[in-house]
Amino acid sequence: MMDVEKHRKTAEVLLNVNGHILKAAHESHDMYLSLDGAFEKVEAQLKRLEGRLKDRRSEDELR
Repeated sequence: MMDVEKHRKTAEVLLNVNGHILKAAHESHDMYLSLDGAFEKVEAQLKRLEGRLKDRRSEDELR
């Protein structure tokens, strides 16, 4: 979702990854910066989720 209010541009990204909802928003004076910021936040969340899933998978293999 993208929103513009005077000089404030907001971008919000929602991503569903196998039932995990990743959500990020970023606000700046430029829409491209807002989009980049929101995508960077979602990318970081995705990397954290991937790490948690790998940890869970290795724990299950040890059992």
